[in-house]
Amino acid sequence: MTTQDHEFWNMEDYLCFPGCPQLMHDHLGSLLEDPANDDTPTDALVGQTFGVVIADRMARSTDEGKRLIEETTSTEEVDMAIFCEPYGFVREALNALPMQISERDGHLVIRYEEFNQQRIIYMDGRAHPDNGELSPLGFSTGRFEGNDLVIETSALAGDHLVGLNSPTVHYGGYADGASAVERYSLKNDPRRLEVQLTINDPVTLKEPYTWTRTWLYTPKITLMEDSCEEVPGEIE
Repeated sequence: MTTQDHEFWNMEDYLCFPGCPQLMHDHLGSLLEDPANDDTPTDALVGQTFGVVIADRMARSTDEGKRLIEETTSTEEVDMAIFCEPYGFVREALNALPMQISERDGHLVIRYEEFNQQRIIYMDGRAHPDNGELSPLGFSTGRFEGNDLVIETSALAGDHLVGLNSPTVHYGGYADGASAVERYSLKNDPRRLEVQLTINDPVTLKEPYTWTRTWLYTPKITLMEDSCEEVPGEIE
Protein backbone atom coordinates (compact mmCIF):
# COMPACT_ATOMS: atom_id res chain seq x y z
CA MET A 1 0.00 0.00 0.00
CA THR A 2 2.43 2.62 -1.26
CA THR A 3 -0.04 5.50 -1.54
CA GLN A 4 -2.01 5.33 1.70
CA ASP A 5 -0.96 8.87 2.67
CA HIS A 6 -2.22 10.41 -0.57
CA GLU A 7 -4.94 13.05 -0.16
CA PHE A 8 -7.06 11.29 -2.81
CA TRP A 9 -8.20 8.57 -0.40
CA ASN A 10 -11.30 8.80 1.77
CA MET A 11 -12.02 6.55 4.74
CA GLU A 12 -14.16 4.24 2.60
CA ASP A 13 -11.25 3.86 0.17
CA TYR A 14 -9.02 2.56 2.97
CA LEU A 15 -11.61 -0.11 3.71
CA CYS A 16 -11.52 -1.09 0.03
CA PHE A 17 -7.72 -1.28 -0.41
CA PRO A 18 -8.03 -5.10 -0.78
CA GLY A 19 -11.01 -4.67 -3.11
CA CYS A 20 -14.65 -4.56 -2.09
CA PRO A 21 -18.17 -4.62 -3.51
CA GLN A 22 -19.31 -1.17 -4.60
CA LEU A 23 -22.04 -1.47 -1.96
CA MET A 24 -19.40 -1.55 0.80
CA HIS A 25 -17.69 1.59 -0.48
CA ASP A 26 -20.92 3.53 -0.97
CA HIS A 27 -22.62 2.43 2.25
CA LEU A 28 -19.70 3.39 4.51
CA GLY A 29 -19.38 6.69 2.64
CA SER A 30 -23.03 7.51 3.26
CA LEU A 31 -22.73 6.68 6.98
CA LEU A 32 -19.66 8.89 7.34
CA GLU A 33 -21.39 11.80 5.61
CA ASP A 34 -24.51 11.57 7.81
CA PRO A 35 -24.25 14.17 10.66
CA ALA A 36 -26.29 11.82 12.84
CA ASN A 37 -23.21 9.57 13.00
CA ASP A 38 -20.72 12.26 14.03
CA ASP A 39 -20.39 10.79 17.54
CA THR A 40 -20.35 7.16 16.39
CA PRO A 41 -16.91 5.48 16.36
CA THR A 42 -15.70 4.69 12.87
CA ASP A 43 -15.22 1.03 13.83
CA ALA A 44 -18.93 0.84 14.62
CA LEU A 45 -19.83 2.29 11.23
CA VAL A 46 -17.50 -0.19 9.56
CA GLY A 47 -19.19 -3.00 11.47
CA GLN A 48 -22.60 -1.83 10.29
CA THR A 49 -21.29 -1.77 6.74
CA PHE A 50 -19.97 -5.32 6.98
CA GLY A 51 -23.38 -6.46 8.19
CA VAL A 52 -25.16 -4.86 5.23
CA VAL A 53 -22.67 -6.27 2.73
CA ILE A 54 -22.74 -9.80 4.14
CA ALA A 55 -26.55 -9.78 4.11
CA ASP A 56 -26.48 -8.65 0.48
CA ARG A 57 -23.95 -11.35 -0.43
CA MET A 58 -26.03 -14.00 1.31
CA ALA A 59 -29.10 -12.93 -0.65
CA ARG A 60 -27.14 -13.33 -3.89
CA SER A 61 -25.70 -16.73 -2.94
CA THR A 62 -26.85 -20.28 -3.54
CA ASP A 63 -27.17 -22.69 -0.63
CA GLU A 64 -23.57 -23.77 -1.21
CA GLY A 65 -22.42 -20.15 -1.27
CA LYS A 66 -24.24 -19.45 1.98
CA ARG A 67 -22.60 -22.49 3.56
CA LEU A 68 -19.14 -21.21 2.64
CA ILE A 69 -19.86 -17.73 4.00
CA GLU A 70 -21.19 -19.16 7.26
CA GLU A 71 -18.10 -21.37 7.54
CA THR A 72 -15.89 -18.32 7.09
CA THR A 73 -17.64 -16.14 9.63
CA SER A 74 -18.15 -18.85 12.26
CA THR A 75 -14.60 -20.20 12.42
CA GLU A 76 -12.75 -18.80 15.44
CA GLU A 77 -9.35 -20.45 15.14
CA VAL A 78 -7.04 -19.46 12.31
CA ASP A 79 -4.21 -21.60 10.99
CA MET A 80 -1.50 -18.99 10.48
CA ALA A 81 0.01 -21.10 7.69
CA ILE A 82 -2.77 -19.91 5.37
CA PHE A 83 -1.10 -16.50 5.28
CA CYS A 84 1.84 -18.10 3.45
CA GLU A 85 -0.31 -19.77 0.80
CA PRO A 86 -0.57 -17.91 -2.55
CA TYR A 87 -3.90 -16.22 -3.13
CA GLY A 88 -6.50 -17.32 -5.63
CA PHE A 89 -7.65 -15.15 -8.51
CA VAL A 90 -9.95 -12.57 -6.86
CA ARG A 91 -7.77 -11.99 -3.82
CA GLU A 92 -4.66 -11.62 -5.98
CA ALA A 93 -6.21 -9.43 -8.67
CA LEU A 94 -7.57 -7.03 -6.04
CA ASN A 95 -4.62 -7.18 -3.66
CA ALA A 96 -3.65 -4.06 -1.74
CA LEU A 97 0.05 -4.33 -2.62
CA PRO A 98 1.51 -2.86 -5.85
CA MET A 99 1.26 -4.55 -9.21
CA GLN A 100 2.83 -3.90 -12.61
CA ILE A 101 1.41 -4.29 -16.12
CA SER A 102 3.84 -4.64 -19.02
CA GLU A 103 3.85 -5.83 -22.63
CA ARG A 104 5.70 -8.92 -23.84
CA ASP A 105 5.55 -10.36 -27.36
CA GLY A 106 2.27 -8.63 -28.08
CA HIS A 107 0.60 -9.84 -24.88
CA LEU A 108 0.23 -8.30 -21.42
CA VAL A 109 1.89 -9.53 -18.25
CA ILE A 110 0.51 -8.57 -14.86
CA ARG A 111 2.97 -9.02 -11.99
CA TYR A 112 1.75 -8.88 -8.41
CA GLU A 113 3.97 -8.08 -5.45
CA GLU A 114 1.84 -10.31 -3.24
CA PHE A 115 3.31 -13.83 -3.48
CA ASN A 116 5.30 -12.74 -6.60
CA GLN A 117 2.64 -14.20 -8.88
CA GLN A 118 2.10 -13.20 -12.50
CA ARG A 119 -0.52 -13.65 -15.21
CA ILE A 120 -0.23 -13.62 -18.98
CA ILE A 121 -3.11 -11.88 -20.75
CA TYR A 122 -3.29 -13.13 -24.36
CA MET A 123 -4.20 -10.25 -26.67
CA ASP A 124 -4.25 -12.07 -30.04
CA GLY A 125 -7.92 -13.04 -30.06
CA ARG A 126 -7.36 -16.72 -29.28
CA ALA A 127 -10.24 -18.75 -27.90
CA HIS A 128 -10.37 -20.11 -24.39
CA PRO A 129 -9.57 -23.84 -24.32
CA ASP A 130 -12.46 -26.22 -23.76
CA ASN A 131 -12.17 -28.02 -20.44
CA GLY A 132 -8.87 -26.26 -19.72
CA GLU A 133 -6.81 -27.31 -16.71
CA LEU A 134 -7.90 -25.40 -13.62
CA SER A 135 -5.39 -23.10 -11.94
CA PRO A 136 -5.49 -20.42 -9.22
CA LEU A 137 -5.18 -17.55 -11.74
CA GLY A 138 -6.91 -19.26 -14.67
CA PHE A 139 -6.51 -18.61 -18.40
CA SER A 140 -6.91 -14.97 -19.50
CA THR A 141 -7.51 -13.19 -22.78
CA GLY A 142 -7.84 -9.45 -23.26
CA ARG A 143 -9.10 -6.81 -25.65
CA PHE A 144 -9.55 -3.06 -25.69
CA GLU A 145 -13.00 -1.50 -25.76
CA GLY A 146 -12.34 2.18 -26.35
CA ASN A 147 -9.87 3.14 -23.63
CA ASP A 148 -10.84 0.26 -21.34
CA LEU A 149 -8.96 -3.01 -21.08
CA VAL A 150 -11.36 -5.95 -20.76
CA ILE A 151 -9.96 -9.27 -19.56
CA GLU A 152 -11.88 -12.54 -19.56
CA THR A 153 -10.60 -15.37 -17.38
CA SER A 154 -11.73 -19.00 -17.36
CA ALA A 155 -10.65 -22.30 -15.78
CA LEU A 156 -10.31 -20.90 -12.27
CA ALA A 157 -9.57 -23.26 -9.42
CA GLY A 158 -11.89 -22.70 -6.47
CA ASP A 159 -10.78 -20.40 -3.67
CA HIS A 160 -12.24 -20.01 -0.19
CA LEU A 161 -11.14 -18.27 2.99
CA VAL A 162 -11.49 -20.26 6.19
CA GLY A 163 -11.15 -18.67 9.61
CA LEU A 164 -10.60 -15.10 8.45
CA ASN A 165 -13.28 -13.13 10.23
CA SER A 166 -12.00 -9.83 8.84
CA PRO A 167 -12.87 -7.23 6.16
CA THR A 168 -12.77 -10.10 3.67
CA VAL A 169 -15.78 -11.91 5.15
CA HIS A 170 -17.92 -10.61 2.31
CA TYR A 171 -15.65 -12.49 -0.09
CA GLY A 172 -17.34 -15.86 0.24
CA GLY A 173 -15.15 -17.62 -2.29
CA TYR A 174 -16.08 -19.52 -5.44
CA ALA A 175 -16.00 -23.06 -6.78
CA ASP A 176 -13.86 -24.84 -9.37
CA GLY A 177 -14.67 -23.74 -12.91
CA ALA A 178 -15.66 -20.17 -12.05
CA SER A 179 -14.93 -17.45 -14.62
CA ALA A 180 -14.40 -13.70 -14.41
CA VAL A 181 -14.45 -10.46 -16.37
CA GLU A 182 -12.26 -7.48 -15.43
CA ARG A 183 -12.68 -3.99 -16.86
CA TYR A 184 -9.73 -1.67 -16.26
CA SER A 185 -10.13 2.08 -16.79
CA LEU A 186 -7.51 4.84 -16.59
CA LYS A 187 -8.49 8.02 -14.78
CA ASN A 188 -6.68 11.29 -14.09
CA ASP A 189 -6.39 13.88 -11.30
CA PRO A 190 -4.74 11.89 -9.82
CA ARG A 191 -3.68 9.35 -12.43
CA ARG A 192 -5.07 6.02 -11.37
CA LEU A 193 -6.32 2.64 -12.54
CA GLU A 194 -9.78 1.43 -11.60
CA VAL A 195 -11.15 -2.07 -12.06
CA GLN A 196 -14.57 -3.64 -11.93
CA LEU A 197 -14.09 -7.39 -11.43
CA THR A 198 -17.11 -9.64 -11.90
CA ILE A 199 -17.05 -13.31 -10.91
CA ASN A 200 -19.42 -15.84 -12.50
CA ASP A 201 -19.97 -18.99 -10.48
CA PRO A 202 -23.33 -20.80 -10.63
CA VAL A 203 -22.21 -23.13 -7.84
CA THR A 204 -22.03 -20.41 -5.17
CA LEU A 205 -23.81 -17.44 -6.75
CA LYS A 206 -27.33 -16.88 -8.08
CA GLU A 207 -25.99 -14.04 -10.24
CA PRO A 208 -22.61 -12.50 -11.11
CA TYR A 209 -20.93 -10.60 -8.27
CA THR A 210 -18.73 -7.52 -8.73
CA TRP A 211 -15.87 -6.01 -6.76
CA THR A 212 -14.09 -2.70 -7.31
CA ARG A 213 -10.50 -1.61 -6.68
CA THR A 214 -8.38 1.50 -7.37
CA TRP A 215 -4.60 1.89 -7.68
CA LEU A 216 -2.77 5.21 -7.83
CA TYR A 217 0.03 5.52 -10.39
CA THR A 218 3.40 4.96 -8.68
CA PRO A 219 6.00 4.70 -11.49
CA LYS A 220 9.03 4.95 -9.18
CA ILE A 221 8.01 1.98 -7.07
CA THR A 222 9.95 -1.28 -7.52
CA LEU A 223 8.12 -4.51 -6.76
CA MET A 224 9.51 -6.27 -3.73
CA GLU A 225 10.14 -9.98 -3.29
CA ASP A 226 7.37 -11.28 -1.06
CA SER A 227 8.43 -13.79 1.57
CA CYS A 228 7.05 -15.29 4.75
CA GLU A 229 10.57 -15.92 6.03
CA GLU A 230 12.80 -12.92 5.43
CA VAL A 231 12.50 -9.16 5.10
CA PRO A 232 11.53 -8.54 1.44
CA GLY A 233 14.14 -7.45 -1.07
CA GLU A 234 13.78 -6.05 -4.54
CA ILE A 235 12.98 -8.30 -7.49
CA GLU A 236 15.72 -8.05 -10.12
